Amino acid sequence: MKSTISAITLMMLVALVPHTALAQADAAAEVPVAAEVIIEEAAQPIAAEDPTAPVSETAEEAVEDTTEVAVEAAPVEVSPAQPIAETFVDEAPEVAPEAAAEEAAPTVSRQVPDLEIRGDASEAELVERLVVARERYRLTLQALKQQYVTQNNITKLRLVEKELEGLAAVDQPQYLSEVEIAPVDLVARDSIAAADQLFKEGMDFKNYPAWPEEKRGKLRTAVDKFTTLIREYPTSDKISEAAFRLGEIYEGWYYRDYFKAAAAYERAYQWNPRTILPAKFRAAKLYDEKLMQRDKAVELYKQVAVERLYKDDAEFAARRVIQLTGK
Repeated sequence: MKSTISAITLMMLVALVPHTALAQADAAAEVPVAAEVIIEEAAQPIAAEDPTAPVSETAEEAVEDTTEVAVEAAPVEVSPAQPIAETFVDEAPEVAPEAAAEEAAPTVSRQVPDLEIRGDASEAELVERLVVARERYRLTLQALKQQYVTQNNITKLRLVEKELEGLAAVDQPQYLSEVEIAPVDLVARDSIAAADQLFKEGMDFKNYPAWPEEKRGKLRTAVDKFTTLIREYPTSDKISEAAFRLGEIYEGWYYRDYFKAAAAYERAYQWNPRTILPAKFRAAKLYDEKLMQRDKAVELYKQVAVERLYKDDAEFAARRVIQLTGK
């Protein structure tokens, strides 16, 4: 009898097992997909330890526990519009602007001169800045060379010496002559002995008969004499003729600097409107034939034709005005 009862009891227990499993499966089906994944991951270690061990918690309790763990361990949420890298940047400690400026500042403190150049600067102003810049460049290299000599820095000393040699070899043209720099309103009126002597010396060097190589040096010396006269004795009665002779030298075979020549001729008649030298005609021809400034040439040709200082020059000027203007 007892055996029969035990057998019946055993059969009832076996019949209940499938129903319990089905009930648990139905309950688990109501859990969200994320929770199912977490339950499966959480259940795997337990099953690995003891596959036959009874489940100690219901499916709902397991979901609650794993959900709490997921919330506690979740990182800072980042929206799709905000990349993760930006999140890290936002969380970086802020640095004061003053501190950032100090960190970015160079280790060597130095003053940079004002290099701004006005758009309306005159040619004379620009040339003056250029002359000053050239000299500062040379003096800076000299100072740097002395520093490397003191430090016995042979490598850098060779570099600066090479740059100095290159600077000395570069042709540095004189963009403005002494007569161009001199004021237009000078008046040739005073008899000054020292100026007269300079003028005489200048003419001697200008007219010195010599072969071309030697003549070049004589012409350079003549230019120096005439320009010194104009610079140091601006009221001398010789400044007008000195300017005219400079024009002849600049126009000649050695210089062929027609801009400077035209400017020198213009100063000659500007400083002495009564000069008997054909300065205005010479300037007109240069603007016409060499510099291609025909408007300027016509203006001067008209004055030459009216003044008739020299007959041949006046007739040439009148014809050229008709050719250039058609009237």
